[in-house]
Parts: sequence; structure tokens; C-alpha cells
Amino acid sequence: MIKKTEIKIPLVTWRDGRPRFFPAPDLRKDFGLKGEDLRHPDGSWLSIEETIAWSDAKQEELRTLRNKTRDATPAKRKRAAATLAKASGLPTLAHLITDFVEKNPRMNGKEIRQGKKVRRPLAANTAQGYRETAKLIEQLEDGRFWQEIAAALTPSNMGILIDRVEVHHGLSQARRTRSFVSQVFKFAIKNNKAHTNPITHLEESLPVAPPRVRYGEIDEMRILVEACDTVGRPEIGDIITQGLWFGQRQADRLNLTHDQVGTLGALFRQQKKHGQPLLLPVASAIEKRQAAAQQRRKDWRVNWPHVNLDERQRRPFLAKHYQHIFREICIAAAFGIWRQEDGTLASPLPADYRIRKFKLVQVTAAKGIPAGKPVIPPTPSLEDFRDQDLRDTAVTWLALAGCDDIEIASITGHSLKSVKEVMKHYLGMHPDLARRAIGKLTAWYEEAKG
Repeated sequence: MIKKTEIKIPLVTWRDGRPRFFPAPDLRKDFGLKGEDLRHPDGSWLSIEETIAWSDAKQEELRTLRNKTRDATPAKRKRAAATLAKASGLPTLAHLITDFVEKNPRMNGKEIRQGKKVRRPLAANTAQGYRETAKLIEQLEDGRFWQEIAAALTPSNMGILIDRVEVHHGLSQARRTRSFVSQVFKFAIKNNKAHTNPITHLEESLPVAPPRVRYGEIDEMRILVEACDTVGRPEIGDIITQGLWFGQRQADRLNLTHDQVGTLGALFRQQKKHGQPLLLPVASAIEKRQAAAQQRRKDWRVNWPHVNLDERQRRPFLAKHYQHIFREICIAAAFGIWRQEDGTLASPLPADYRIRKFKLVQVTAAKGIPAGKPVIPPTPSLEDFRDQDLRDTAVTWLALAGCDDIEIASITGHSLKSVKEVMKHYLGMHPDLARRAIGKLTAWYEEAKG
């Protein structure tokens, strides 16, 4: 097998075979340099020969700039020395991450087979999550870590990186970043781009985030679905309704196709359970909304196999786009929606919230609450509601309806062990269960005492 030759050019990072200049933070701070694509004025990319010539010229420019700092303060000279090291052409963290994202077959949906060794491609959501984490590291503190020489990254450096991610983005993202960077270094070691994995030598472990205990009450969910219809995004209401009655994850609902829905029910193959099949009866609440959806789309000329479609774009939902719309609807419902005299919708949202996915006038605090009755009453509890809570709500409702563990597992796809764990987290505090238990105890006591 012929090994692919890679050309390393100082100051240049390659993305999809295209050259880009990524100045280190010191270069940005000391000399005001900014990252740029290496293109001609007509938009065409520089060839390899042109990129090498650009690099030579740029290095000469940097040498001239550094000469001007020789008599500067010690701190300035130290920054210049670090800049010189970073311009040496050694692989940076940016190089390792870019290689992992672009050259790892599993990231690109390809299976690895070597004799009897088989590695399945990464799930689409996992690969997308890795790409988002790569972007986060690139932007973190103006590229402070992105352009560091990989060989110089110690466990201490990695600890600082992960700590900065947790400070800016929270514990869950810090855990994802730690896992991602570890995978990057493992891939680099395998391809002779690194010698050690600094993540494996971290002494401090990150705590596990506490389980999120959140389920929706009936009135909350009714208001949320009505809000979707009110703002002109009924297809989001359809997906929410499916979450409540099917109890399936967001990805499985967004990927549901018409071929999976038949007279016996909807056949789900859960992505996180390696395709575990679940044949679920279709509740009347779902049937009613699907009939309305078919009526809305009856004149469409574009045919997709997906049950749930973005009706503005007339195509399947991208996960992030759906999440943004869902989030904005929850926010609008939390503060309430009023219909003004001219027919427009308005909501007294705080200044730090922005609604972009549907038309809604944001009433400032100075104007106060819009006149008249709200078409969607303010429901503050929805402000922090998430799509993942729909699955938890389905589990809770099934239990409150009197379903046993096996019945719940047959709908949601949880193992029986997981069902018991879910019950502990979601139902231990529910007053309806306590009232039911006291009712049973009272009936037993009255019968026992005669």
C-alpha cells in the first residue's frame, strides 16, 4: 500500500487540501496578524509551489518584525521566542485535530477492516459532535491552545485547556472535550504524529454531572405544542408529540421515515442501541397531527422519505437547526405570546434573548406587557425545558398511567435495570404516586381491621 505523502509548510495548516494561515495568539497580539485563506484575488487557491513561496516570504516578514523587538521588554522577547518556535513547522494541536477530523475514516462514515479486525464508522451525531468540539477548541481564548506545538503539550497544559472549557462552556462540554482530545492524540500516535497522549496522564478526573430530573406536566406540554402551532412551526409540535407518545430520542424521531410506519405501528431502530427494533402502536394524538401535516404538504412537489420535515426549507431537519427552533419556542412560551391588534405576535422577552426562527415582536421592558389576553399564557417552567426531557416525560407518564417496568421498557427501549434507575430519578418525588400509595394503604388497613 502506497503511503500518502504529506507536505509540511511552516505557518500553513491544510484543510481539505486547501492552505490556510493560522497566526498564533502571540502573533495576533504583538503584530495584529489575522488568519486567512491562501487564495488569489480571483478566489482560486494557491498551489503548493505558491504556498511554499508565500510561507518563505511570510517567515522573512516575521523575522523583520522580530528584529524590531530585540530591545523590547523581557516579556516581549519571550513572546517573540515562542512565536519563533511556533513558526518552526512542527505539528501543532491544530494539525492533529485537523488530521483526525478529515483523515480518520471512521469520522467520514467508513468502516475499518483489517483481517478479522472490524471498526464500525462513528455515528453521524458523534462525528458532528467531534467537529463542533474541534471548532470550540479553535476559538477558545482566541486560539490560545489551537496553535500550540503538540509535542510541547503536557498533562498540565491539557488540564488548563479542559478547565478553560469548563469555565466557558460547562462540565458536560469539558468531559466531551477531554474525550475528544484523547481520541485525537491516539490517532496521532498511530500515525507517527505524536509520541505520547497527555490526556492519559492527567491526575484529576472530572466529576460526573448529576442526573437531570425533569419531566413535563400535562398542561406544560399542551401549552408547548400550542405555542408551536401559534408561531407557525406546527412540525415542531408534531415532533414533540411523538417524543411524548413514542418516548424515543430526538435523532430517532428526526430520522423516522414513512417506510417505518405501517398498519401495525411505527418501527424504530434505536441508534444508541445498535439498531434495537421497537414496534410501537401509533397513538391517536400522533395520527391526528400527522393527518394535519399531510394536508399542509399536499401540494409539495418535493418528496422526502422522512415523516418529519422542516416546512420552511421543505427538507429533513438538521439536528442543530431543530434544537434552535425548539429552544426559541420554549423561551417564547415561558414568557407568553400575545396577538397584537395588527395580527402580529409579541412577547415580553428579556433583552438577552433573540428570536430568529419565526416572526415574533420582542416587547421591551419600557413598553411593558402587550395589551389584551395572551394566546399562549406565560409558563415560566418551560424556559429550561429541553428536547431530551420529552423522553423522561414519556417514562413518567407511562408509570403514572400504571404501566409496569416491562411495559415501559417495551416502549422506550430501556433495559429493565435502566427502567428501575429512571424510576428512582424521575418518580421518587411525584405526589401522584404518593397519593396512590396512601390510597392503597388505607384500603388495605380498612379491610384488615374489619
